[in-house]
Amino acid sequence: MKHGFLFCIIYLFVVPLRAQTPAYLHYAVSDGLPSNLVYCGTQDKKGMLWFGTDKGLASFDGTRFRTFGIRDGLTDPEVLNVWEDSRERLWICCFQKKLCYRQNARIRVVEDSTFEDKSGLTPLYTFFEDTDSSIWIATTVMRNYLLSGQRATLLPFTNSIRSFARLSGMLVALGQTEIIHVTGGGTFEKLPTTLTRDFSINKNNIDGVAVSGNRVLYAHSDILYLYEWDGNRFNLIERKVAPTGRLFTDQQGRFWICSSSAGVICFDNTDRNLAHPVYYLQGKKVTSMFEDNQGTKWFCTLDDGIYGLPKASAVTFTTSDGLISNNITTLAAGRDGSLMAGDDNANLYRIKGTVITGTKLDSIDSYNRCRQIVVRNDGSPIIVTDKMIYVNAGNKMQRLGKTLGRFLGAPKSILIKNDTIWIGTHAYFGYTVNGSDEYRRVVEKRRVTRIVEDHDGFIWFGSVDGLYSQKDNFVFNWSKQFPVLNGRIVDIQRGEKNGLWIVTPENGLLFAQTRMGEITDVKVMNNNLQTPIENIQCVFAAPGGLLWLGTNHGVFGLYPDGTVVHFDRHDGLANDDVNALLVCGDTLWVASVSGLSRLLFGESDLTGKFPTYITRLNYRYKDVVRMYNLSDSLSDHRHIILPPDASVIEISMSGIDYRSRGNLRYICVITKNLLPWYYWSTDNLFSWIGNGFRGKSDTSRITGGEINFGVYLPPATYTIQATAVTTGNVVSRLPDCWTMVMLPHWYATIWVTIFIWGMAVSALWWLFRTNLINRHLHTQVSELQLQALQAQMNPHFIGNSINTIQQFFYSPDPVKASEYTSVFIRLLRSTMLFSEWHFISFSDEITYLRDYLHMVQLRYGDLFHYTIDGADDLPPATPFPTMLLQPLIENAVMHGMASEKESVLQINFSTSADQIICTVIDNGIGYNRMLGRKKAVGSERKSKGLELLRKKMNALNSIYKLTARLDIEDLSDVEPGSSGTRVTLRFQSLLGIRPRLKRLLMK
Repeated sequence: MKHGFLFCIIYLFVVPLRAQTPAYLHYAVSDGLPSNLVYCGTQDKKGMLWFGTDKGLASFDGTRFRTFGIRDGLTDPEVLNVWEDSRERLWICCFQKKLCYRQNARIRVVEDSTFEDKSGLTPLYTFFEDTDSSIWIATTVMRNYLLSGQRATLLPFTNSIRSFARLSGMLVALGQTEIIHVTGGGTFEKLPTTLTRDFSINKNNIDGVAVSGNRVLYAHSDILYLYEWDGNRFNLIERKVAPTGRLFTDQQGRFWICSSSAGVICFDNTDRNLAHPVYYLQGKKVTSMFEDNQGTKWFCTLDDGIYGLPKASAVTFTTSDGLISNNITTLAAGRDGSLMAGDDNANLYRIKGTVITGTKLDSIDSYNRCRQIVVRNDGSPIIVTDKMIYVNAGNKMQRLGKTLGRFLGAPKSILIKNDTIWIGTHAYFGYTVNGSDEYRRVVEKRRVTRIVEDHDGFIWFGSVDGLYSQKDNFVFNWSKQFPVLNGRIVDIQRGEKNGLWIVTPENGLLFAQTRMGEITDVKVMNNNLQTPIENIQCVFAAPGGLLWLGTNHGVFGLYPDGTVVHFDRHDGLANDDVNALLVCGDTLWVASVSGLSRLLFGESDLTGKFPTYITRLNYRYKDVVRMYNLSDSLSDHRHIILPPDASVIEISMSGIDYRSRGNLRYICVITKNLLPWYYWSTDNLFSWIGNGFRGKSDTSRITGGEINFGVYLPPATYTIQATAVTTGNVVSRLPDCWTMVMLPHWYATIWVTIFIWGMAVSALWWLFRTNLINRHLHTQVSELQLQALQAQMNPHFIGNSINTIQQFFYSPDPVKASEYTSVFIRLLRSTMLFSEWHFISFSDEITYLRDYLHMVQLRYGDLFHYTIDGADDLPPATPFPTMLLQPLIENAVMHGMASEKESVLQINFSTSADQIICTVIDNGIGYNRMLGRKKAVGSERKSKGLELLRKKMNALNSIYKLTARLDIEDLSDVEPGSSGTRVTLRFQSLLGIRPRLKRLLMK
């Protein structure tokens, strides 16, 4: 049939809803459990779970198991029962007879001789703690005990007691053949009962016993006996044949049976009778069970580890529950509160109450994917499949229209508005009125992926190349104005505000703001998320602004404030590859390739009353890995001190919310604080000061429950606060906090640094003081030496002057003698005055030199002439070394006089580069001939005046850094044919020194 339809079979089927498969928590050896044979379990006050196995005692924090064995203090690795009292003692019943308990992170063996049993049998202890904290212990070897404080008393029961319990306010001992009232005075009263009429200890032992209110349930062989206390006696109110085993009463008062042959049976009723049995873990060999503080039921098995059944656990529907195919592809909510679902094999399911109603549609080649279910106002559905569109007609489903098939092709999406059905197919977009072939029209020849109506009543459809609006009769492609819309539109949903939620493979989730059929703005939502959500396959806008996204990594919930919640197979989904989503009230329905999942949200899920623990610390120290179980710590201070060489530091965290199946994330706030004062390090102290005298905090969001601090952790005090957050974004209200002190090496502490710097400063100060003292001593020595030199130079000058005066008495010349004597006395007075000073002013030096040269001229008369040049270029106040120039002039007069012509002495003053230059030139025989004459007459003695002068210059250089230098040149060496000597004196100008220092130098 080229253009026709193949014959199809449409029929209804009804399947009673069997016990849907809960999303159990399951842990076995592969998860860290020491053995798959688990005898017992309990929860301690901290929230940790404890399980007794044949290979040790295991604790569980929701993330990882920890095993205790003989090395940890157990008397035997096979643990038969475990229970905790109000004093946080974890009682452990091992295969060996000795009882032990764990307290303060240590396992202790009970050495009380009262518990000694010489029967040779292995007792199984069961415990009950009364309101006065007394502990009643029953065993399977007819020995029963009362433990009050540290004292144990053997109870005088002659019959076997299975357990102790409170029943209608009475403390009772539940025996195999009788129930005994234990009074406050320590007496025992047998209560009237009909136990012995129904079964006898001589036949078979009691499998289990449990109490709920005023009722007692006994399990004997394959029969259950339910008794009720009426205030006077026990009456048998129900007898039921059922698989029996150990009995348990949950927090709601319901009875449970743990059977090694039939799994677990719960009598799910509020009357505490044996009605409404519900079976769990059928086929599993269940030994015992317990309930944690979140209402999760934990089941221990003989060969398959442990199972957990959380309160309001997720439920999955698969082929074992009545579905024909597990690949559910679309969902819709019925008007009557039912759920409608379609699969990939053209099957429509309606789930309501305890019944699944199914409708079989076309399935020519075993594949006809249901694309969409639309519910009309009258509650009837319209189903879109890959082959056809079906409508409800009476009590059966039929194809839409008679000849619409050619128009439809492969339908993809529909929208019902009034009497018009908008239809999108693989090649066309159009509509039909009332589903009639006569009233249909093709609007666009374009592949359609999804059709939606906005808040203003305009129709939109998505295609493989963008988005189109009814405003312009679906002509303009809005991806031209907003390029982020360019690509295949995967899904469209109307938002609560004026806008459309749009999904594309390229840009993920988009929000298009619309107004009267036009788009005003488009936002890429991944730009606002800390972790982008990729591979979105469907979107559902729930009331309240919460947006649900189905991906191939589970379900994401996006709140208006940007908060993201996540659910995947760890939370009970049948598969992480999600096809469709639907929220009805507090129920989230998720369609996947492996079945239909139902997640319930209730108030209990939003309390956050579960604790967070920092459970373990690992680090490497001297090539050895060290591990500390911080959950054992009882210290409220919670302090850890790490050695300086600790590296590769890791901290493990856990949240005691077992419903999250370990799928938690953690908000970890690490604050770097100052070390204790005796451990201060330079870096830590400066960092603390630089941060405003407070700690520096860093917040990290951790997945996996472990944080690694890296190879090297700088010395500091670290405060670590961990808070667990569930996938439903429920934050733990009981965070855990520890303080970790990373010690510095002793040589890295600030005290060692201060000591080293102190020693260095002390050494520098000592060197400075020593140098200062040495310089002071050197200065004093130089000054004394200078004074001694001046004391030597003054007599030398005086002696020469007196010798000259004597010449005036031979060939007497009283006038010259008188004038010479007058000038000499003036020079002598100046010499005596200047001898105490190291420097005088240049004006005083010129006056002194002129007086001295005047004396020389008086002595030689017209045979001697002198000139002084450049004196006016130097400031009169320039400091000038005392008695430094006079010996040069005196030496020039004595040794530089011309023998055959007039003697001329030239004195020049000049400055160059902050230096004062004094040049003395005579026209005598020259310096070389003078030295030659001295050598010829055998007199090589150096000039006393020049020798004293050089010593004085060295002293001045040492004290005042004068850098004085004396140069003597024979003019014949400079200009051949000339004669005479040129002496040049250079020294540093002290004109720029401070006035106060100048006054000190020149006094």
